[in-house]
Formats: sequence, structure tokens, C-alpha cells
Amino acid sequence: MMQTINQEQDHLWESVRILSQIDTQKAQAVFKATIEKSLQQMDMRLPVFVKFPLSIPSEEHLSQLREIEKKMRSAYADGKNESAYEHLVEYIQQLSQMAEDPSMIQKKLLASLLASRNTPAQDDVNYYTPNEAAKKLGLSDQTIRRMCENKKFPRAYKTQGGHWRIPQDSFVTTPRQDETAEALLKRIDHKNREAGDVDEFDL
Repeated sequence: MMQTINQEQDHLWESVRILSQIDTQKAQAVFKATIEKSLQQMDMRLPVFVKFPLSIPSEEHLSQLREIEKKMRSAYADGKNESAYEHLVEYIQQLSQMAEDPSMIQKKLLASLLASRNTPAQDDVNYYTPNEAAKKLGLSDQTIRRMCENKKFPRAYKTQGGHWRIPQDSFVTTPRQDETAEALLKRIDHKNREAGDVDEFDL
């Protein structure tokens, strides 16, 4: 799993490097997506991150960020959280140097990171597993995972363990509404069974 994640991130970083020489705007978009994905792999989500204006770093700085990210991800995967967070601090410091106001982006990033780490219960409530989403839509787990891979669910993300989490607000109805609808259907079905088949002469 870790090897696959490393390969995916390497492809993203290489895309940033190539695009920076061709299309700066696209390079910035991929650069931000690369950073967001890296942090998601540490179970951190930064919904405000896309609003931060960042300049594309030189190849030297890109290489430095890439190495810091690898160390951070490896330490986190090995359960060495203190080491992972030390690399994370260095990662944020490097990123802040690419913003117009380094101190502002440091504060915003740290605040957003702390908020994302301090609300695990809310995350559990606000996200579906592929199995739950499959049941809701009447599809297979495999189909749901494929939809996640193809970005059919905005803000769906993979945990460090490789499990997809899908925002509940990606769907029209809430879990409570689903429960209510299911309960009503069961009541209707129960009443229909009690009534039995309707005789055509009763109509």
C-alpha cells in the first residue's frame, strides 16, 4: 500500500515540475492538490487550503518539499507520530515561504490542522463508508470505490489505511431521512401483508 501511495505522489510531484515549465496556472492547481492529498494521507483535511495563493517553487524547493513529505508520510505510516509531526512543521514552514504572507498562512494552516484533528467524532458522523454508500444507492461496494477513484464524489478521501470515506452531503437525503423512509416502507409492507391480496370483486 505504502509503495503505491509513494508512486502516486511521485507522479503528482513530477506533474507539478513539468507543468511549471508549461502552464503556471495548471501547475498551481496540481501543486495544491498534491499537498492536500499528502495531508489527507495523514488523516488531515484542509477545506480552506484551496483559497491560499501560493507561488510555484523552484525545482530545488520542489525537491525539498518532496523529500520532507516522504519522511513525514513514512514516519506516520510506521506509527512514529512525533517524528511525523516534526516533519509536518517543517513542511508547513516550507509552504509558507511560497505565500505572500508567510505568518498568515502558517496560522491558518495550523489552525485548520488542529481543527481537523480535534473532531474525529464529527468526521465519523459526516462520512459514509463505501459499504454504506453502496447500500444507499443500491450499488456494489466495488462500483462505489471506482466512483471514488474517478472523483464522482467531491471531497471523498482515502484514510491512511486505504479506506474511502464519502461526505454524506454528497447525497440528496440524510441518514435520518433514509431511516424514516425505510421505516415507512416497512410499515406499508407490513400493512399490505396483513390485508392480504385484494379480491377483484372487492373493488
